[in-house]
Amino acid sequence: MLKKLLFLMFPIFSIGQNCTSVFWTINTNGDIREWEFNENVISGGNVIATNEFFPTGISYCGTGDDTTFYCTNTDGLAKYDTNIGWINVINNIEGVNNGGYANHHYYMNEETLKYFNGTSTSTVAYLANGLAVADIAVDSLGRAWVFVGNDGAPIMTTSLRVYNSSGLIASYPISFNSTATYGAMFFNDVLYIAKTTGQFAVNENTLTPVTINGSNAQLGTPIPFNCIGCQDVASCNVNQLSVNDNTITDAILSPNPTSDFVNISSKIQVKNLKVFSNDGRLIKVTNENFIDLSNFSQGVYLVSITTTSNDVYTKLIVKK
Repeated sequence: MLKKLLFLMFPIFSIGQNCTSVFWTINTNGDIREWEFNENVISGGNVIATNEFFPTGISYCGTGDDTTFYCTNTDGLAKYDTNIGWINVINNIEGVNNGGYANHHYYMNEETLKYFNGTSTSTVAYLANGLAVADIAVDSLGRAWVFVGNDGAPIMTTSLRVYNSSGLIASYPISFNSTATYGAMFFNDVLYIAKTTGQFAVNENTLTPVTINGSNAQLGTPIPFNCIGCQDVASCNVNQLSVNDNTITDAILSPNPTSDFVNISSKIQVKNLKVFSNDGRLIKVTNENFIDLSNFSQGVYLVSITTTSNDVYTKLIVKK
């Protein structure tokens, strides 16, 4: 059964109008607030809509006229329809910690990371050994960045895992107290986490950038942001390339896709290459400028390229 939710303003936003300066939050009452983010100063907070069915998360995704808000809740995944308001598009599950970009939408159902492309749902990964905290942020390449750690007190995040719809493609060690972290988003292609107050909490009432430094992820300088009762953040993140992609623009992997060998040409001196399967297993290490994939199964592999200056970059290759 479809459930229509109360809506306060119609329409709620202009598609893609302020994506470089506007983001949204949702609180425990279901109030969706709009904020201005300019030069590390956050202002605003006007309520533009509400969702009365106990929302557990918010994201902003879609393309063209179908760009809209999504909310996870105890019944599933709800979408705002410009003609009839909020409707449930996935029913009979409990969805939490969602994030989206364009037609790429991810959410957690218990300990399972799910992918929704607007019409159908698939399972991406099981996170039985950890708790996805700080929400799910989706970059402009359609990849989900998930903070994983323990579920004790305090909650400690230990890794930042990157998934596409097929599974894990990268993982970065990170260590921070993520107690009171309620949301994550990419804003102008910078990854942020949002924190409120609470027992064991650090960096309270802030929005904090997350950066990739070599093979590790780390927190940047917190930006003051007091959002009372907030439990998720979302943006439209219109940029085309993720600053966290760590792509060597001068490095070329060819041929790609390949049935056997892939050659690496780069103006940067390469120290070693590591090849990972899509579930994160290290399966090959070499210091050559080519990779022999002839004995590999068909699929997508992640290549980690370490330079002589110890910078670490990633590329995807496809074995056909």
